[in-house]
Amino acid sequence: MKTTLKFIPLNHWILIIVNGKDSKKFLQHQLTINIDNLTDQKNFLYACHCNSKGRLLTNMKIFKYKHNCYGYIIRKNIAQIYLNSIKKYMFLYDVHILCSTKSLVGIYADNNTTQNFLLHVFQNSNYLMHKHSLLIDKDNILLKIRTMSRNKYLTIIIVNNIHNIISYIRYHKIAFSYNYDIKLFCQIGYPIIDKNNFTKFIPQEINMYKFHAIDLHKGCYIGQEIINKIYMANNHYNNNKLFSIKIKITNIIPRISDRLIITSQHTLTNKHYIINGYILTIYYFTNNQYCLMQIMSKIAITYNINIKILREHKSYSLYIQK
Repeated sequence: MKTTLKFIPLNHWILIIVNGKDSKKFLQHQLTINIDNLTDQKNFLYACHCNSKGRLLTNMKIFKYKHNCYGYIIRKNIAQIYLNSIKKYMFLYDVHILCSTKSLVGIYADNNTTQNFLLHVFQNSNYLMHKHSLLIDKDNILLKIRTMSRNKYLTIIIVNNIHNIISYIRYHKIAFSYNYDIKLFCQIGYPIIDKNNFTKFIPQEINMYKFHAIDLHKGCYIGQEIINKIYMANNHYNNNKLFSIKIKITNIIPRISDRLIITSQHTLTNKHYIINGYILTIYYFTNNQYCLMQIMSKIAITYNINIKILREHKSYSLYIQK
């Protein structure tokens, strides 16, 4: 097999299972999408789960797993605080929510390479995903995610036992690409919601509308009033946006906890605008010379924008790369 395949450990993600006869009704009253659109087991959808103030508990990739059973993928480090936050909504429903013990791994490659890998590992020619984004075969689940590359995909594989996969990877001497999923998600603009930014943002701020994760025409759900209010106000209620930029690491290594000072100059008036920014997540390239960051900002991040990190009463300039 060609070495163009990247094997990505996904230990920092977890599968949440929602089952019970009221599972669909519960999710319909909680999430920002219309659960009626999950009618089959051939595609997954992006969605958000918010609190009553419209703040994001988590975003997710959700799919119909079985009859009266749904699954969705979130960050592992928020799983417990997330489940504790939604317990109060479960009492009126016949529903059970738990963290699955299944393992998650990722494959990044073109269609042919991915299918060749799946055929050898699972010994099943049915593991072909040309038209659909979801495949469920007994206890195995595969999600196919589009990336910035036209002919390459991130395939998330969810299994009970990854022994066969690991054995195959080691036999073919394929290196582990740790955190490479973060790079891919940064590139497509998919926000990473973990413990550092739990309940800090509304869905519109982090571009979840670009993933069709907000249905403005469905019935009531938690946080709907705030989310619709912002939409009706043409986003002037809060105009933070999410940007992905590549930074050259020079005299400081950026951290998620860092405070950003962003300075912009108006092209007509020459006035300078200074605002605070927020780092959502960071991917460090293997050579440690560059990093890819998701930044929250109220002004568009372009190459002529001046960005500084403020740390311990000192400021450090960041250099945006094309």
